[in-house]
Amino acid sequence: MSDALELNPVLLFLALFIGERVAGLLGIFLSIPIAGMIALWMQSTPEKTTPALQESPENIVESVSENTTQPTDEHE
Repeated sequence: MSDALELNPVLLFLALFIGERVAGLLGIFLSIPIAGMIALWMQSTPEKTTPALQESPENIVESVSENTTQPTDEHE
């Protein structure tokens, strides 16, 4: 069954255990399809990356140094 769903057998056992604890016999029957749906949902969601991770470290240092301002004496 794990080959058809491409899930780790330990995760399937964990799904059966949780399903039994939550809903008894009905939970055992529904736990594997629910685990498959959750796995499919997790695989289909795109990973979000931040723009800082897409740039090289040199470009990040340059952009930070350009955006910093020098303190001015406004109290004079």
